[in-house]
Amino acid sequence: MVGEDDALLGLPHHGAVNRGLIWIIGRKSVLGMGAVTLVCLGDSERAESWAKRALLLDPESYSVIYNAACTYAVIGKPELAQNCLEYVFKHMPRARGWILKNARHDAQLASLRGRRDFQDLMQRLEAHAAVL
Repeated sequence: MVGEDDALLGLPHHGAVNRGLIWIIGRKSVLGMGAVTLVCLGDSERAESWAKRALLLDPESYSVIYNAACTYAVIGKPELAQNCLEYVFKHMPRARGWILKNARHDAQLASLRGRRDFQDLMQRLEAHAAVL
């Protein structure tokens, strides 16, 4: 019999493994990192679900939002990815340097690099860094 938590999370029933995953899922930042990992494993549907849950649990964490952006970029939802990055830029100025440093080289954001809005964001991040 599949447990309630297992069914809610879309997990096959594997007892102790799922209990460990459920413990992890309750941790906001780990959940966001888990979404990125699921993308690497090819589980886009569950990755998106985990990213959404992380955003619901901690909508003001720039690392959670950044990981959601990476997840969305890889699963083919560039608008959502860009929206996440723009949110951090607009509402979390202290995280701009961190976002710039990571977004410059993050392979998971490669699908965004040719987009004009992403290029504009990177220019704004660089301008902000130059002032500091």
